[in-house]
Amino acid sequence: MLNIILLTIFVVVPFVVTCYCELPGGGISLNALLDRKYTTSMKGVAIIMIMLSHCTSYCGVYYTPFGSIGVSMFLLLSGYGLNESYKHHGLKNFWSRRLLRVMIPFVIAIALVTLFLERSLMWFLGNVILIYPYYWFIAFIIYCYIAFWIVSKMFKNEWRWMMLLFLGIPCFFFVNSNQAFAFTIGVLLSEYKYKIETISDSKPGALSKTGGFLIILSIMLLAIKQCDIVRNGSLASLLPYIDLCISTFCSIGIILVLCMNDHFHNNKFLYFTGVIAYELYLVHYPFYTIIGSSLWAMMLLMVCSYIIAWYFHKLNILILDRWNL
Repeated sequence: MLNIILLTIFVVVPFVVTCYCELPGGGISLNALLDRKYTTSMKGVAIIMIMLSHCTSYCGVYYTPFGSIGVSMFLLLSGYGLNESYKHHGLKNFWSRRLLRVMIPFVIAIALVTLFLERSLMWFLGNVILIYPYYWFIAFIIYCYIAFWIVSKMFKNEWRWMMLLFLGIPCFFFVNSNQAFAFTIGVLLSEYKYKIETISDSKPGALSKTGGFLIILSIMLLAIKQCDIVRNGSLASLLPYIDLCISTFCSIGIILVLCMNDHFHNNKFLYFTGVIAYELYLVHYPFYTIIGSSLWAMMLLMVCSYIIAWYFHKLNILILDRWNL
């Protein structure tokens, strides 16, 4: 337990230190609610939660909902960003702008993982075509992208997010994903962005209060989940639904609470983390299972992941620029 507390402090300190180091263009503009700077910083929060969840899972005490909530935030922000891009550019260059930007770093990472884990060529190819993905999140986000493209081709306006919501149902029941509807909620958030901004203008504090309520509700559901009758008794069948609600409500709540925080908007550490968030996920994931419960090993993994992810990000940018993607 002490190791978990110390690791959390180790991760939180850079955030606190950089709270007053503002990014260019500091200050919150309600007209820029959920702008790219903010959503990038939110991805930083999401990947930190995921990494903490992974690392602490071998310490005997779990940050149980952290990983799931972080993934939900990632998917929600991806759905939001994808729909914002769709509103400005439609489906023009969709596959090069989105799919290849995900797949190229993924293929590089899975090739290195194949060598590191000494897996077969068939294992590598199976991962590349997502038959049995080592990085399950990649398969899930690509499924969301493909679903978005198909639905956007066939439907317009509110029917788009309704169909995406419908397509999330099999993900929940057959894949047992706690994040089944997060992507669609992100699309919905983008669709009604200006209405949300209007509410924020007319009722200051409404977003923070709503977000706070959702976080408290998530905590209450987490407490209910610990009851023996829910975990092992007659109500055990409700567990997937409770997990879904915890991940969904808390991810929305965190985004709403932090979106009105000036220091959060301008935090350099979280912004930097968000910029390399995808690479951080690809880099740290293969190694967290082998570090055990050593605090120093976990801290070293965090630091090395940041360093490698930064250079990996620069490599990806060079490749994408070279191919004009």
